[in-house]
Amino acid sequence: MENNKRIPWNKGIKTNSPAHNSLQLDKDILYDMYINKLMTSEEIADEFNCSSRTIRNYLHKYNIPVRSIGDSIKLERSKWSDEKELERSRKFHTTWINKSQKERDEIHRKRMSSQNVNSPEAILKAHQTRLQNNTSNTSKAEKEFLHKLILMGFNENEIISPYIGDSRYPYNCDYYIPSKDLFIEYQGHQTHGPDIFDKDNEEHIKYLIKYQDNGVDMSTWFKRDPQKLKTAIDNKINLILVYQKEKKVYYIHNGKITTIDINDINKI
Repeated sequence: MENNKRIPWNKGIKTNSPAHNSLQLDKDILYDMYINKLMTSEEIADEFNCSSRTIRNYLHKYNIPVRSIGDSIKLERSKWSDEKELERSRKFHTTWINKSQKERDEIHRKRMSSQNVNSPEAILKAHQTRLQNNTSNTSKAEKEFLHKLILMGFNENEIISPYIGDSRYPYNCDYYIPSKDLFIEYQGHQTHGPDIFDKDNEEHIKYLIKYQDNGVDMSTWFKRDPQKLKTAIDNKINLILVYQKEKKVYYIHNGKITTIDINDINKI
């Protein structure tokens, strides 16, 4: 919106109760935001502290023409900002956009100078805590993939899972095979997306809209995973990325990305 300020929850809303589940969005205001100001359903939901699904329900209720998937993708792409999407996914979008550039720069400076949640030290400490508390949360799919690596011919004793502490790749990695100096990430959860994120890929934007509209924080896919990939490329480590339950597999070697067959991992 032009003044970048959140609309109070009771503005433009007819209700006999302050309870959120009794909100009734005003048709004229909703029409103005969605049609005239070209706001997305998610942006409007942010303004009213409700879900984007609620906004879409009201669009249908008031017979306000709803954008097609193609038009939604185009609009989302035209407004794309990594910083904006990250903040929105963490539900701090409004707080962030109301800050001055000076305030934003100061926040970035503090993050860069402190041991924040993304620093190697903090990641290692969190990993050690999970091991100590037996809360490493290895998924069933990751356990099954470990078994598959063993069937490929890898010795179970030479597979470190999970692996962390390497300065070349200072993240919690799913598997590491020392004999091949090979890092492997199994991207099985929906928050990693169906593939390496590409903001120019219409299917990726559609996937992003779908899950974020349902309240899923997708910042891992479009923010953290690309950071990890860049680290792997810059440091020229050997990294395998496994997507779509082993249907799509990438091999990062000498700073280059190629696709390989899942059964060729033991040939590397």
